[in-house]
Amino acid sequence: MCSQIFPRNMSVYEVMLNHALHVRTQTLRFENVYSELCQYTHIINEKFKYFVILLSENYIIDKCDAIDFLRKIYNKKSNIESELIVYIIL
Repeated sequence: MCSQIFPRNMSVYEVMLNHALHVRTQTLRFENVYSELCQYTHIINEKFKYFVILLSENYIIDKCDAIDFLRKIYNKKSNIESELIVYIIL
């Protein structure tokens, strides 16, 4: 059973070190992904606020009018704005 856990040519210390390095690598990957998600969440939040402000400044309260207005002004090259428009339509 020990040979399955510890390869013959590795000491307990080497196995533990390898495990610690693996865990640290996974943690760093998670931190990068988490950081990116936080940035995207912030951008989406800001775009949503921007749309809400535009709609309120133009006194648009009807859903159909809002969709027509936002379709005219949104950045068609922005995936985030496109996704928000789809979300509003649904």
